[in-house]
Amino acid sequence: MSLVIAENSFGTGDDLLVPEGILITSSDGLAVSALGSGHTITVAGLIRGESGAVLLDGGSGDAQSLVIARGGQLSASDTAVRFAAGRVRLENHGSILAPGKAILIGVDRPVASAALENPGSIQGAIITATSEGFSLDNSGSITAARPHGEALVVTGDAATLVNAGAINGLVQLTDAADVMTNRGAIIGAVRLGAGSDILDNRDGEIRGPITLGDGDDLLIAGQTTYRVTGGEGYDTLDFSHGGSVILALDLSRPAGGVLHGNTYLGFEAVIGSALGGDWIGGNAADNRIDGLGGADTLSGRSGADTLRGGEGGDTLIGGSGRDVCTGGPGRDTFVFGEGDFGGKTLARGDVITDMRPRQGDRIDLSEVDANRLVGGDQAFTFIGLDHFHQIAGELRLVFGATATSLLGDTDGDGNADFRIVLTGHINVHAGDFVL
Repeated sequence: MSLVIAENSFGTGDDLLVPEGILITSSDGLAVSALGSGHTITVAGLIRGESGAVLLDGGSGDAQSLVIARGGQLSASDTAVRFAAGRVRLENHGSILAPGKAILIGVDRPVASAALENPGSIQGAIITATSEGFSLDNSGSITAARPHGEALVVTGDAATLVNAGAINGLVQLTDAADVMTNRGAIIGAVRLGAGSDILDNRDGEIRGPITLGDGDDLLIAGQTTYRVTGGEGYDTLDFSHGGSVILALDLSRPAGGVLHGNTYLGFEAVIGSALGGDWIGGNAADNRIDGLGGADTLSGRSGADTLRGGEGGDTLIGGSGRDVCTGGPGRDTFVFGEGDFGGKTLARGDVITDMRPRQGDRIDLSEVDANRLVGGDQAFTFIGLDHFHQIAGELRLVFGATATSLLGDTDGDGNADFRIVLTGHINVHAGDFVL
């Protein structure tokens, strides 16, 4: 049989221990009200209140601590726990139950910071507002009060969320630079808000749409089926910890490989897998695409793109716009199609930073019509260091102080119609091209 104690109120610096077998209850108000600062409440028994189980209404001084031991429980018909002002620490090994909001932090009055650790069970929403940051380490379960409802809503300064347990419901973080690491399961939508956020979902599962919001965001992807929206800013997808990927940022082809069934909207940069076999295409933005290990195909499409193949024999297709391509170790092929040139000057021409003929690198111009004066697709003639002879279809080499230029004349007027810039003094020969 439990010992039942009526509602309890105490002041600054006082602590409270509710042992196992003790029930503190209120049928019409708060069961426990802690005024002032510097409180530590430890609950191994039960606290039940109509309007609330525990209120910690402190000043801006010492931390307010609430620890629910294994077997301990807080429950209320309204909100189970409220923190108002001060610095908050909550550790739950037991259970917190409410039909609406389980925990309110800083909603009534500002709270400086809050740190929550939950290896237990929380049923009801966690709503927080802090001025100096919020952190949650969840290895237990957090469940919204109703299907598709709010599980965690954080406002104010940046949030750090580590989930190795289960969260069922909406997760919405702040408009600051949030960091979210998921190694467990989240069943519901995830919204990170504005700010440059990081979502690391390696070995995690998210069943719901993901919105990264404004800012320069990073998604480190796992094996989950996603629908992700990057939002405004320069957003990056990192697939370096998984299998081979097929991805077109402009949605011109369905995602494939380990990304089968996934949709990614509003991203500008991609890091491929370390295994190789990736096919990654850009969009109209100035993309940055990294192939990492293995033989990859990278296509920038339009925009001023940066392509880096990494290890292995890669195929790099800059597309239109001034592109900068780096093949990396391996026999790489740099492919140019009709109109896939940035400009005619050193400052505007496409750049290959590491053309290494002895390594087996090749420049493929076979899709470019060398002679626009006649029908069909004509091949170029490489004339080395010679000057143009006013013959359409010539490709010549020019050494500069810090770079080597490949110039092409497609109309026979003796002037270059495009330029490819090779970083360094690179002596290429006819065998280094696919013409």
